[in-house]
Amino acid sequence: MLDIETKRLKLVFEIGEDYVKLIERDEPELAHIVNKPLAPGYLLHLLSKSGIHLMPVDMDSKLAGIQLKSTGAELFALNEIMVGI
Repeated sequence: MLDIETKRLKLVFEIGEDYVKLIERDEPELAHIVNKPLAPGYLLHLLSKSGIHLMPVDMDSKLAGIQLKSTGAELFALNEIMVGI
């Protein structure tokens, strides 16, 4: 089981060997995917089409009021870690 709590709702997923299933939701817009074992990527796609974006892209950060991390700083830190190995 995996619980994900967003600003507006809590999602509960059952994770199996080759599937993920959204459970415990009664919204009509999710009725077509609730309690159905689906491939993880396909479930994320269907959730996104239903307005629940669990895999945002960089341009979504502005709407959410989130500052993006510095790609340069991230690459520098990774390089420092690798040099220290």
